[in-house]
Amino acid sequence: MTTRQRPLTERITAALLWLAAFSYACGVFLTLTMLTTSLPATAPTAIGAVTIAHYSKLRDYVNAALFFVLVPPLTLWFKRLGSRWGGGSPPHGGEAA
Repeated sequence: MTTRQRPLTERITAALLWLAAFSYACGVFLTLTMLTTSLPATAPTAIGAVTIAHYSKLRDYVNAALFFVLVPPLTLWFKRLGSRWGGGSPPHGGEAA
């Protein structure tokens, strides 16, 4: 089986499409993190920066979970949308029609 080398411009376009898809997914994630500002602060158990600032560790954990749950599927979805729209490689690696 021989593989065909894609033209340089097509490979660059595909790479930039992946970058754009990841950026959009991160933008959605960062927008959703603004909804977690109302989570309760960590209860003071010792003296430290988290206790003094009344910062919520729960907020950190929720935001980390949101990132790992949302960003990968959103990146793939935005990449497919971009491929259908006309940029990058075909969604399943096949030949474009």
